[in-house]
Amino acid sequence: MKQLNNALIFEINYGGSVWRGKEGSLYAEYPVMACDDEIIPSQERIESITDNADLEEVYNTERHLLYVACTRAREALLVTCTEPGSEFLEDLKMER
Repeated sequence: MKQLNNALIFEINYGGSVWRGKEGSLYAEYPVMACDDEIIPSQERIESITDNADLEEVYNTERHLLYVACTRAREALLVTCTEPGSEFLEDLKMER
């Protein structure tokens, strides 16, 4: 993780292994930008929810969309955010 002009930058190199989604194109390098708190998950969607079951569905959908975006990378993934970053970024941490 690097700090650049008040933005946190996460770089994850897969070292040859690839996460593949069910559909979609793969790219050698792929950026996923603006993974800020209140952007992912969408604060607007969360505030519009009145039922806890619907809230869980929104969280699952938002987490899944971030996962799908991140699986477009074959060799390198760049994820950016400002502090505080999305709570879903913890899901991206990989063991080395």
